Formats: sequence, structure tokens, C-alpha cells
Amino acid sequence: MNIVFVSLDTLRASRLGRYGYTKPTSPYMDRIASEGALFERAYASDIPTEAAHTGIFTGKVGLRTGIVSHGSSLTQLPKSEPWLPAPLRSHGFTTAAVDNLYQLKEWFARGYRYYINSVGRKRNIDGRTVNELALPWIREHKDDPFFLFLHYWDPHTPYLPPQAYTELFYEQGRDPFDRRHTSMEAAYNHAAYPFFKHHHYERLGQVTDAAYVNALYDAEIRYLDDRLAGA
Repeated sequence: MNIVFVSLDTLRASRLGRYGYTKPTSPYMDRIASEGALFERAYASDIPTEAAHTGIFTGKVGLRTGIVSHGSSLTQLPKSEPWLPAPLRSHGFTTAAVDNLYQLKEWFARGYRYYINSVGRKRNIDGRTVNELALPWIREHKDDPFFLFLHYWDPHTPYLPPQAYTELFYEQGRDPFDRRHTSMEAAYNHAAYPFFKHHHYERLGQVTDAAYVNALYDAEIRYLDDRLAGA
């Protein structure tokens, strides 16, 4: 038996067709959902990424593990805490990950025989990069029982999809930088703006139309959907 565990970082269920979204963001994922089990009520135990993924791999909420924040130098997961790949490896699975969370904390590499760090020269980790690292490994180990963790980041800020994907979701001829739009004012005046300014907004330019940011997010999901389909 082979297990491929896929994390699609910051992907909202409400933007997927199988959960009622009407725009064509996820045809491949919708097909997978139609052939398997679809959880209609699932909730993240913690946010953001570090705490959430620690919860996934330990099976415990952050209040039990002590991991309740992101990137803090004060947090450390005890080595005594169970970590999903470790028992799988002890039961004969070849364990591997294509991931970059080891850059954040050492415990994200625990239990893996192969840890393929997806961080490269590019600032963003593209789904195509994850595939290029994962597929040769799968071909090499296809005859082994394996557990493979794949961490995709495409729906995460900043939203920088290929232009062709943006055109699927944004009204043709509409100008996202037209100063007559006012729908982004709430975002620019939000208390969290200073954080997102550096990680997101500055990389998009002075967008004035919130519909454009929504279109970029949908475009990232569709781009990721195509990568999962092998396109």
C-alpha cells in the first residue's frame, strides 16, 4: 500500500466545486472527491502553518503540544511527541516528503527516510517544482510500500499565477488599478496591512479592485489543480 498525503496550503474549501463554488477552479480535485470520501465538516485545529501542520502530524491541538504560533524561537516540539511518519517507517513504509517546513523548524523532517527540500532559488515554491521533485522519487520507489508527503503552496500569498489563468477569472477589459475602484480600501486600512504589505500587496502593485485579488486566488487554485492532474 502506498500513501500520498497532499497539503494544499491556505486553500479554502469554499472555493472548490465539490463544496458548491460555481467558478471552474478545481475540476480535477472535484473528480477525486467524487470517487472517494468527501468530508463536509472539517476544521483546522490551529492556525497558521507551523501550528496547523504540527497538529496534523501529531494528532494533537496546539494547546497540547505547545505549538500555537508561527516562527517563534521560543517553541520546540519535544522529541517524545509522536510524529506520523515515524510509526509508519517502523512498520515498513519508506517515508518521504517534498516540503520546506524544515526551514522553519527541525521537527518537520522527523521520521522521514527521504526529505526533499523544495526551497530553491525562486522566492515562491511553484507546484511544478514540487512535481518535478516528487515524480522521479515515486518512479524510483513505486514497488515499495511508501508514505509520501507533498506540500503545495500555490494558493498562499502572494497570488502570482500565470496570466492565462488570471484571464479565466477576471473580467476582460477591466482595470484592476483604476483609482475609481474603492473595494480595496478596507484591506489597505486593516490592522494586519503592515504584515501583508511586505508579503503580498507590494508584489501585486497598487491594486484598487478587490475582484482582481479574488480572481488571482481562484487562478492559483486552478493552476494548482492542473499541476495535481499532471499538466
